[in-house]
Amino acid sequence: MTETTKWSTPTDAEIEGQRLLGALKDTSIPDYMRSSVIGYLTGEQPYVGSFLDALLKNDLRRTVIRADPQNAECLSVWIRFLINHAPSASWGSPDKVSAWQDRRRSTSEASVPPPCDDEAEDEADDRAVRAFADQCAEPGIMRADVEDP
Repeated sequence: MTETTKWSTPTDAEIEGQRLLGALKDTSIPDYMRSSVIGYLTGEQPYVGSFLDALLKNDLRRTVIRADPQNAECLSVWIRFLINHAPSASWGSPDKVSAWQDRRRSTSEASVPPPCDDEAEDEADDRAVRAFADQCAEPGIMRADVEDP
């Protein structure tokens, strides 16, 4: 009796994931971030962590605050990757990200956590920035508090 091998046809998400993985291969984007960005762009992971969320929403302030040293070092690489390989509807503003997540969430079967509360994160970010600025201030030099417009 001869055994037959069943081949499955790759899904569009799998094909797109492989294309994105190839595009990330020779970049300095950290390996531990690749599955998150691929999952987000293919719809298999509608929500991402706070750094990637801020980056996708084009929120430079939150992106820099939330970046770990490896991601901070390659911010320009992240931007070039998004420009060259991510669908324009998937990033660039909070509205685009929200719409992308809504479309993907409705087709995704994965159980995912709800998005973070941006306002609460912003307050925590402000406290962290002020604490960091206080640590970096040179003795005898006053630091001016800068208010957001």
